[in-house]
Order: sequence, then C-alpha cells, then structure tokens
Amino acid sequence: EGACSDPEVVLREIDAGAAGKYYALVHTGDRIKKAVEVRFPAGAKDLSLAVSGRKVPVDKNGAVKLNLNSWQLVAFHAAR
Repeated sequence: EGACSDPEVVLREIDAGAAGKYYALVHTGDRIKKAVEVRFPAGAKDLSLAVSGRKVPVDKNGAVKLNLNSWQLVAFHAAR
C-alpha cells in the first residue's frame, strides 16, 4: 500500500526464503506512464530485474523511477 506514486501501479512482495525476495510491479492502466516512483521496502538491497539479472539502481530512499507501458508487468529480485 502506497509504494507507488501512481494508483494504477501496484507493487507486491513475494518472500522466497533463502532465495531472497521477488517483487511484482504491475501497471494496470491503459496509458503509458512516465517517471512513476516506486518505493521498495527497507532491506530490498541488490535489486535486479528477475528476467535479465540487470542491476536496478535504487536511491537512498529505496525508490526507483520507471517509465511503464500499458498493462506492463516487471519482476524484480532482491538478494538476502
């Protein structure tokens, strides 16, 4: 609740135990969104895209700014 600056963008956390945590970010709207701020929970360190493994830079407040296409799903991984 309240993790995203846009109400059409939702972040969910999935605890995978020793494998870390996964985050599903879903844009539920039908319009492109620019510079949506997503605040990850404390402890979401070493954030990367789950599909490619590419690191995602997180600012000091635990936030990332993203441009999202309509109905886009992005999966992230945070190591323990």
